[in-house]
Amino acid sequence: MARNTTIRAVAELVSKFASLALIAVLAREEGAAALGVLVFALAWCEIATSLIEMGFDAYFLRRVARDRTELDRCFFNVLTLKLVRAVPVIAVSSLLVWLLGYDEATRTAVYVLTAALLLDTLSYTIFAAFNAVERAELIGVALATQRILTAGLGVAALLAGYGVVVVTVMYAVGSATGFVMALALLARHVRLPRLQLPRAARRDLRRRSLPFATQELLSAGIARIDFLLLSALATPTVVGHYGAAYRLLEATLFISAALQGAFAAMYTYLDDRSDPTIRTVFQRSIKLSLALLVPSGITLVVLASPLLKLLFGESFTQAEAALRLLGPTVVVLGIVLLSTTLISSRLDPRSLALYFGLALVVNVALNLLLIPPLGAAGAALGMLVTELVIAALALRTSLRAVGALRVTATIGSPFVAGFAMAITMFVLQGILAVALAAGVVVYVAVYTVVERRLAPADFDFLAGVLRSRLPSKIVP
Repeated sequence: MARNTTIRAVAELVSKFASLALIAVLAREEGAAALGVLVFALAWCEIATSLIEMGFDAYFLRRVARDRTELDRCFFNVLTLKLVRAVPVIAVSSLLVWLLGYDEATRTAVYVLTAALLLDTLSYTIFAAFNAVERAELIGVALATQRILTAGLGVAALLAGYGVVVVTVMYAVGSATGFVMALALLARHVRLPRLQLPRAARRDLRRRSLPFATQELLSAGIARIDFLLLSALATPTVVGHYGAAYRLLEATLFISAALQGAFAAMYTYLDDRSDPTIRTVFQRSIKLSLALLVPSGITLVVLASPLLKLLFGESFTQAEAALRLLGPTVVVLGIVLLSTTLISSRLDPRSLALYFGLALVVNVALNLLLIPPLGAAGAALGMLVTELVIAALALRTSLRAVGALRVTATIGSPFVAGFAMAITMFVLQGILAVALAAGVVVYVAVYTVVERRLAPADFDFLAGVLRSRLPSKIVP
């Protein structure tokens, strides 16, 4: 877990900041309206391609984690099913974006990004294989290659005077490179599955992936419907402002993604009699998520204005209210991802479809109610409330399955240290670099002191991990 989380988190960190750099240059060079075109096109294509993924990867991961011989039986069948589904989905998506009367730049961006995200969804099948055999660090390598190449090509195109459509072409080039890299890593470090296409396996994949498909479709709707509703109810500039705030939230998701990948297989094969037990591992995963995401959320809340000004320019400070509301969402999303991963790994995934269906209704209702008077802030508030609903439902189901957590030992240190960090950053917010550095130092110091008192066993466990991973001169 420590190896997979650390290596993938570092790679995801590099990837996220490369993508953020591209968005920042686009915002400064082309303005909020162009950024609005890109984030709308991405949202549209992510919802469309979710109809291609259809839960195959989640079920594929679950099967391979339990029995690695399933890699040969299922891998190329999953890719085949995705490619077959892609034909009608892409055709309908392209027709709809034309019928709805979007401008030429938006339509072209959607067409190009649809092809790019098709390549991405093929890569996700390889990533599922990596997670199933607990080689999540390989995902980080492939993602970092793709995102750094995309960002480099996109920034070069923008500085050369090209616009948002050329940026989407660079995204497609990066996606193609990432797919080839992922396939090469699979062949070298795991093994290239045998080219098998058993019809019985395809039927089984279609049938058993349906509960996962429903949850993934609803999840994609929750994550992106706010952009589509903003485009219908507000101006492209407002969409761009919300997109800038949301990109800062997404810049923190490398932590949740790394943890999700590290724990997914463990959630599948551990039980009440294993050592460690599933309850212990789930508790530590939630605690680790809080420990890493609380400071991220606090930073977005307290330093919203200077961060937006630094990255996107003075005009994007209008997204400050939206970013302050998305800050707590960072922490809630971490709990959602771990809880839903546990449910999909070992429980009946149909419950997730119910939870996400209810949350989607809440999300759409809140967006329709809040966007007209509040704009980007209304969409952000709707997202926060929606994620709280999912977190409450999924965490309750997870705890009923694995047992109750020790509340004080789990949440005490992150929240006490986070409170101290927030005060420090608020006092020093006029100097961004100083506020960030001082906030991190205070958080680590207070966390260490509180952890030794509230959860000495967890503190000793973490110290042991560090001693085993770091040179003796660093950790005595």
